[in-house]
Amino acid sequence: MSKTWTIGADTPRAKKKKETHKRILMAASELFQTKGFYETTTADIAKAAMVSAGSIYAHFGSPGKIMAELHETLVASRTKRLTMMREGWPDDRRAWDLLLAMLDEVWGMNKDSLQMENVCAFHSWCWVCALEDYAPMRETYKALFAELTTTIELAQAEGTVPKDLDVPSFVEIMAAAFFQGIQEARTSRDAYLQRHQVFMAQVHAIFQVDLRPAAETAA
Repeated sequence: MSKTWTIGADTPRAKKKKETHKRILMAASELFQTKGFYETTTADIAKAAMVSAGSIYAHFGSPGKIMAELHETLVASRTKRLTMMREGWPDDRRAWDLLLAMLDEVWGMNKDSLQMENVCAFHSWCWVCALEDYAPMRETYKALFAELTTTIELAQAEGTVPKDLDVPSFVEIMAAAFFQGIQEARTSRDAYLQRHQVFMAQVHAIFQVDLRPAAETAA
């Protein structure tokens, strides 16, 4: 009877593979932040990471998958930031104000021009590959929008957001507006900023909430 041998996570070979993977990610991240995704070649990444081009393809298959992993890390970090905002929000401040702060945080993650270029590259790559070997890009943002959903429900509980608001449907509208802004940003960064302004105006109109700080409305 033949035996099947597996490589444990703590073997020298496995550790070396993990270190190489991390080194490629770090090198690619720096290049994407300084040159942009479209100006970075596989050869650039291989040189910066001190590996062969073959190693790049062995670990990721393409620069697009490197960008995908980096973007997932970025979104996870921003989601953690939203969680910290919610958990640290003062009890004497409205959940509505927290929601506005969170929305600005989400839209603000892409305001840097080079970051926007990289985000557009990630989304374009997702649209191309979604039916092949990559989950729809909405999965990347699932936890982030879940945090926003929780905050909207908190605002409903305090009465600053209508209790009859269909929260899941609103979150879908919010996600669609966000992704539409990224699509438009592929041709113009200003279009993304304008989409943000239009979206916030729509939020105010839908909720019909007094936008003044709570201290002013009580005066």
